[in-house]
Amino acid sequence: ITIPNKEIVGRVIINSDARRVVQTKFCIGVDQDVGRALAVVSAALDEIVELAGAPKAQVGVHDFTYGGIVVGVRYWVPSSKYFQVRYMVNGAVLTALDSAGIQLLTAASLSVVASSLSADDDEDDTDGSG
Repeated sequence: ITIPNKEIVGRVIINSDARRVVQTKFCIGVDQDVGRALAVVSAALDEIVELAGAPKAQVGVHDFTYGGIVVGVRYWVPSSKYFQVRYMVNGAVLTALDSAGIQLLTAASLSVVASSLSADDDEDDTDGSG
């Protein structure tokens, strides 16, 4: 929002502090049921009393990554309880995903092909022994 200085000089400014938006992301593997994951997260958010009266939470495919789908979540919390509600929501989402058998993408799920760093793997056989 842009407001010219002449409009606010000498006036009281009141910032709205009723609600803040929380935006978070997590990854699930491409082998997981994305539609079910989105539904499970949405249902978990609908059950949290502290989110009642706020705009409806948004859950969707946020992006794509190697081996997985990035799920984005946006919801509004009372400013005075920002971290309390955020942590509560994170716990509820993890529990809901776990109960539904939806697994988060972990670093162990990824593999990257890289050249060997071992000198023993050199194919240059200069001593004639191999």
